[in-house]
Amino acid sequence: MFRMMEAVSDTMQEMMDWRVNAKIVMTGVLVTLAWIMLSWLFWPYVYGLSEKVMDILPFAILRSDGAYFFIAMTWAVATMVTFALTMMFFGEVFARKVSKEGYTRFLPLLILGISGFWAVVIFAMFDKLYAVFFRILTSLPFDFTEKGVAGLIALYLIYNGVIVTMVAVTSFRSKYILEPIRKKRYPDEALMGSAASTVSATLRDIAIFTGISIVAFPLLFIPAINILIQLLLYVWLYKDIFRRDVCELYCTEEEKKRDGHYRIEPWIVAFIASFMSFIPFINFFAPYLGELTAFHFIMKTKEERRKKAK
Repeated sequence: MFRMMEAVSDTMQEMMDWRVNAKIVMTGVLVTLAWIMLSWLFWPYVYGLSEKVMDILPFAILRSDGAYFFIAMTWAVATMVTFALTMMFFGEVFARKVSKEGYTRFLPLLILGISGFWAVVIFAMFDKLYAVFFRILTSLPFDFTEKGVAGLIALYLIYNGVIVTMVAVTSFRSKYILEPIRKKRYPDEALMGSAASTVSATLRDIAIFTGISIVAFPLLFIPAINILIQLLLYVWLYKDIFRRDVCELYCTEEEKKRDGHYRIEPWIVAFIASFMSFIPFINFFAPYLGELTAFHFIMKTKEERRKKAK
């Protein structure tokens, strides 16, 4: 477990580099813009899928779960608007007072702080917010309520598409992400494989993730169960892909078999990255955190084994 804490600490240091931050944000923005274009082109089909699900749900469930979705949307919008206003009014002050190196550490912490603040506020006012949204959805015509909730579900599907695409991009570029760090931090370790060999496995995992998401789609309308299912799907996806990426590049066949001994640590890494996936903007960093933490943990494990062997 101590190696895991060291790996997380080293990962945070790597991700605080402004050049790394810029690459991650740029990749996230490009992926988001690509999904916005795709959603604009195929919106009738995405929205139509959501609408069909709405048709089979009783109105009582539609109102109740619609209220939960609107509360979640309120938290996301409040987080993004607060961050935007904070940077609009105080961005220049932050730029003057915080060093260039410190600025890259400050922004993610600011976003986490804002999202945490609004999570506490919404949790404290949850009953009141739920009653307000439930009353609004009850007073509106059924068709209007149905279309509004269907629109939110369609946005949720697009949001998932952005996250899964970021995971795929991180996995496909694993060699280019990890090799500079390996040369700088672990020069005694050698590159033993190629990221190309994991492409088919990554695509297979994404296909499984998509398939299970489609099958479990109706469960999204069950409070608490929806969040749990989404979290578990993210955890499985992150854990399976990033452990395999790192082992394929830097582990011998014997080490790959021995890697199964560490059953808890990969799940911890995946859980942390999965939790980050729920936070707007921070979700850009989640796949990179998972990949880099898995990398540092495996490198430290290899170093420790070498020391014991001497």
